Amino acid sequence: MNIKDWTLAYIEYLNSFKGTLEEKSVLGDKILCKYSDKGRVVYYTNENLILEKDADTENNVIVCLNKKDNLNFLIKHWKEFASDKKLKIIFVNIKENLQWAIIPYIHDKFNDSDGLETGLKSLFNSVPSV
Repeated sequence: MNIKDWTLAYIEYLNSFKGTLEEKSVLGDKILCKYSDKGRVVYYTNENLILEKDADTENNVIVCLNKKDNLNFLIKHWKEFASDKKLKIIFVNIKENLQWAIIPYIHDKFNDSDGLETGLKSLFNSVPSV
């Protein structure tokens, strides 16, 4: 299973609870979804964490592997990620089917900058790295 397949399964899993998914299409490494309750969501699937987002979409979700390089990239570019109110990042270990997620904008509001790296490392360590 690759990260795109995992994300497609994850989207279906979440939809099994609410049933609000109206449309889903795959365009390269993006999965475009339309929900009756939250509108359009773009899922970016890439093994490496990226600073990509769709400016026309209110909700963006980046799905990447739970690896040290991705954690370091998040820490290095924290302010850019935290500036997007509707961005969610999901770090995945596909083999173990485990994940942790963060909404940087919200996390930044409750976190002091001195503890950011320690807090993110704790979240990272909650799932085996790949």
